[in-house]
Amino acid sequence: MREKTLELIEKKIAGQEITAAPAEESKTKIIDLMAALKASIEGDESRKPAARAGKKGISVEEPEAKNKPARRRAG
Repeated sequence: MREKTLELIEKKIAGQEITAAPAEESKTKIIDLMAALKASIEGDESRKPAARAGKKGISVEEPEAKNKPARRRAG
């Protein structure tokens, strides 16, 4: 960066006209979030919302008691 700046200074001292270099285009893709959201909402109307856990008909299995230690008897 310093070398380029020094070159520009030398050109200016020599009387050459200095112009700004054209800006480089960014390499990353910029996404319009609002447009993407609208497209996702309008895109597929046949989609159903995800099922919630704990609804009727859906059971959650409890872990088995195989690893429970045996109880000691008093006495």
